[in-house]
Amino acid sequence: MLILILLNMIMSLFTHSVSDSTKLFPLAGILQDDFSVVAQIDVQFKDKKKLMINDKDQINEIVRQMKEINLEKSEDQSLIIGYLYFLDLSVGDKKVRYSSNLHFDHTRYQDNQQTKELDKFIVKFGRETFPNLLPGIVE
Repeated sequence: MLILILLNMIMSLFTHSVSDSTKLFPLAGILQDDFSVVAQIDVQFKDKKKLMINDKDQINEIVRQMKEINLEKSEDQSLIIGYLYFLDLSVGDKKVRYSSNLHFDHTRYQDNQQTKELDKFIVKFGRETFPNLLPGIVE
C-alpha cells in the first residue's frame, strides 16, 4: 500500500511539472501591455543599425503579430547574450521592449512559429532601408 501511495505521489509530481513546462503565456501579459496605443516603434538591430517606425499601417502590422504571440518558458534558463533585434514600443509615456532573444524579466522563453514570423518580418522590413542588413541571416 505504501508503495502505491509513493508511486502515486511521484506520478502527480511528474504530471505537474509537465503541465507547467507546456503552459503558454501571451506576450502581452509577459510585457505587461496590450499594445493598444503604440505611437512609434524604434528598432535596433544587432549590427547597431536603427529604424524609427511612425507609419500607422506598419505599426499596426507589427502590433498585430505581437498580439498573436504566445510563449512557452524555455527549459534552458541560462542568460542569453546578444539579440537579432529589439523593438522599443512607445506606449503613452512609457517604453515597452521586445527582444528577439525572448528573454524578459529574468525568464527565457522558447521561440516558435509566431516569433519566427515576426523575426522574418522585422528583418525583411529593415532590409528595405538597409539592403546589407544582417548579411548572415537568410529568410
